[in-house]
Amino acid sequence: DEVREAMRALPYWAQRSWLASPYDFHWNDDVFPGVHSSGPVWKASDEASDLLPLASFLEEAFPAIRAELDSVLAEEGLFDSLHFESLNAEGQDHKPEEAWRQVELADTREDERWKARTCGHFRNTCALLRSRPELESCDHASAMIVRMSPGAWLKPHYGGPPRLVAHLGLRDGPGAMLYVGNRSLRWQEGRSHVFDDTYVHSARHLGRVGAADRYILHVLFCHPCEASQRGLYDSRVSCQASPMQASPETAEPARVPEARGSAPGRCGEADAQATRFSLGGGGHTLPSCQVACLEQENCNFMTYYAHTGFCHMYQTCGHIRPAPDGGQVHGRAALLAELQGG
Repeated sequence: DEVREAMRALPYWAQRSWLASPYDFHWNDDVFPGVHSSGPVWKASDEASDLLPLASFLEEAFPAIRAELDSVLAEEGLFDSLHFESLNAEGQDHKPEEAWRQVELADTREDERWKARTCGHFRNTCALLRSRPELESCDHASAMIVRMSPGAWLKPHYGGPPRLVAHLGLRDGPGAMLYVGNRSLRWQEGRSHVFDDTYVHSARHLGRVGAADRYILHVLFCHPCEASQRGLYDSRVSCQASPMQASPETAEPARVPEARGSAPGRCGEADAQATRFSLGGGGHTLPSCQVACLEQENCNFMTYYAHTGFCHMYQTCGHIRPAPDGGQVHGRAALLAELQGG
């Protein structure tokens, strides 16, 4: 509470009247202030909603996805084998280690966007997901099948913006719970829920030893307010900042001068040729992002978000979002000067 009150004394946080509890804090608000300010859950599994097309699509696809999961589980040890084949790091976000297993289907941040080995066993699942623009037109989407066994604890953590997460219940595990902000959710077979994982969130399987494992399809997809996604949603998803939350620095994207070659001199020109790409994941330093941009032939501008370590790179600045968190926009010429000491 002391930390929260100290934050609210600062101009940036003073405008966020909704910050009544630590559970209200979320990183997506830094990118899209005031959007869906009602809380961390966009759709619960016991709710019927057509607000998010992906949620109803997953529920309709449940029989096909469940059938492929059952087929994999019928072959002893195959799910664990696929888990270890797709594992690229040993995380410390859950315990005990063996109570959490995930089989990666896709990660659009990587060269192999759709994983050939696992999609060979989940052929229909991958084909269904590839048909969705929430993933295919998103450069930071992912999908996986996740097993949580009794006793498992996924520790509290935050996701990096901008994004949302959809879960489809595949096999029920009595006692399995998801906690997002101040909400508690249960998974249901054949039902989906969508939440903002940039709120603090965690999960536990409170079932007794020997109880059923819980299996879900976990889909991380682009936030509805990202430029590539706006056409998928109707006016009920408003991407306008609330007047009480907007601040001068969120009103207009930062402008940078022409950097080189064909890059336009003003943001917003040549939008048809604009492309955006990311340095995967967060936790990057500004120098590492600068070097990455300079190594990319089509990186003329770069936005760096200091609080998450994310950096987004652009051929033109037509897709640059406002940076209310103090994100810094750099032109290519400026990057060279900074790395060379001015």
